Amino acid sequence: MSSDFESYEQDFAVLTADITGRIGRVPKLLGDEKKQMVANIEKQLEEARELLEQMELEVREIPPQSRGMYSSRMRSYKQEMGKLEADFPEEGSWHLCFQTIGNGRVQNWMGLERVCLNAHEMKQIH
Repeated sequence: MSSDFESYEQDFAVLTADITGRIGRVPKLLGDEKKQMVANIEKQLEEARELLEQMELEVREIPPQSRGMYSSRMRSYKQEMGKLEADFPEEGSWHLCFQTIGNGRVQNWMGLERVCLNAHEMKQIH
């Protein structure tokens, strides 16, 4: 059992590292290239969620006396997933950024990113 869990852990680590790198590259891309990257990231985030679900199923199969270590690791992975999702706005928010940035004001991306992320955060509050 633990070998399955550890295999999922390795897959999760590789996937989240790739997602983190891709999220960092999004601001440097334009147009269709940016849209494609966003779509790829969204797909990878879904894959990461599925890996977490598989790991949770594996943890449930562990005898209660041995479950603590795995449960602790799961909490850490869920926090990491939450951070990735917080760092990556919903598709609609990125679309607004594309439109604004598409007008040749790429040099303002960092400020625009903050506006887009704030709009995303406000949406989560409501």
